[in-house]
Amino acid sequence: MGPRIKRSIAEGFRAANRSVMGMGFFAAGMAAVTVLAIGLVMATNPPPELFEEPTEPEAALPAIGLMESAFAQEEGSPASPEEPVAQPEGAPPAAEQEPAPADEGEATLFDELDETTAEPIPPLPDAVAPAAPVPAADEERARVIGQWFGRAWPMLLIALLLAAAGNVWLNGGQIGYLAKQVTAPPARVSEFWAAGTRAFLPLIGAWALSLAGVAAIVGILALVAALLALLPEAARAVLGTLVTVGLLIGFIWLVVRLAFWFIAIVVDRLGPIAAFKASFRASRGRWWRLVGLGLLMALISYVAWLPFALVEWLGNRIGGGAAVALGLIGNIGGILASLYVGFVALAAYLRFYEDAKSAPAGVAPSPATR
Repeated sequence: MGPRIKRSIAEGFRAANRSVMGMGFFAAGMAAVTVLAIGLVMATNPPPELFEEPTEPEAALPAIGLMESAFAQEEGSPASPEEPVAQPEGAPPAAEQEPAPADEGEATLFDELDETTAEPIPPLPDAVAPAAPVPAADEERARVIGQWFGRAWPMLLIALLLAAAGNVWLNGGQIGYLAKQVTAPPARVSEFWAAGTRAFLPLIGAWALSLAGVAAIVGILALVAALLALLPEAARAVLGTLVTVGLLIGFIWLVVRLAFWFIAIVVDRLGPIAAFKASFRASRGRWWRLVGLGLLMALISYVAWLPFALVEWLGNRIGGGAAVALGLIGNIGGILASLYVGFVALAAYLRFYEDAKSAPAGVAPSPATR
C-alpha cells in the first residue's frame, strides 16, 4: 500500500490520542532540561545590567521652545503695549512725539524686502543638537556584561551543550515512542529511554552535518554576494533576485526530501549518511504529497492554536484581573495544543514513511484514497 495523506493524518491523531503518558514524559523532560540550563546560567551570577534595557538617548528640547528662548536672548523680554507715564499734577500735557522720519536708504531697502524677512532669525542655540548616541551608563553596562561573559563563558557553553543534547535525546525518544504507537501499539514510556539512548550519537552526527551544510550555504551566499558586487547595479539587481529565488526553491526542495532523515536514524537504526540516502529514497516521486502533508499539518496547528490566542487577546482587551487569568489560560492552552499537534504531525510522518518503504517509488494512490 502506498503512502496516503488522509491515512497518515488519521493515524497521527490515533497515535497521539494513545500517547498521553508519552506527552507528559516529553513535556517533563523538556522542562527539566530548560530548568537545568537556566540554573547553570544563574550559577554564574549574571549582573543586573544583563536584564536592563539600554538607556534611551535624551530627546532634544522642542524646537519651538528653543526658538522662543533664542529670540528672548536676542531681543530681551517680549514686547508689551506701552503704558502711559504718569505726569505730575498741574503739569501741562506732554506733547505727542511725532515719529522720526525714516532714513531714505533704509526705507528703500525695506521696500524691497518682504515684511516677514525684515528681521533676521537668530541662530538656534547649541542645545538643539542631539545628545550623545552612547551615554556613559550604556558604556558601563557593556563593560560589566563583557567582564561577566569573559569569566562565565565556560559555564554558558556547558549550559548550551546540555540543552542541545537534552533536546536531541528527547526528540530521538519521541520518534521511537511514536514509531511503536504507529506500528505495534501500545508503546511504553520506557521506549523513550531506549530509543533516545540508542540513536543519540547518530542523531548528534546528523545535527553536525546539518550545521555544516548551513555553514556551507552561508559561505556560498557570501561568495555570490561578493561576485554580484562587481557587476553594474542593474545586472546586480536582476541576478541577485534570480539567485535568491533559486536558492529559496532549492532549500525548500531539500527540506522536503530530508523529511525522513531523523526518522530513518531512529526507526531503521541507520547512521547519518545511510539515513540521508533512505530519506531521499522514501521521498522520491512523492515530493508534492509531502508538501501537501506539511501544509495540512500547518493548517491543523494554526486551527488548534487560534482559540487560545483569541482568549489571550480578549484578556488583554478586558484588562485587570481578567487579563491575568485569561492570559494564563491562553498561554498554557497554547502550549498543550502545540504539544498535541506536534505528536500528531510526527506520527503522521512516521505512518507515511512506513508506507513509503513498502511501496515502489512514485506510485500514486487512487483519488478516493488520497
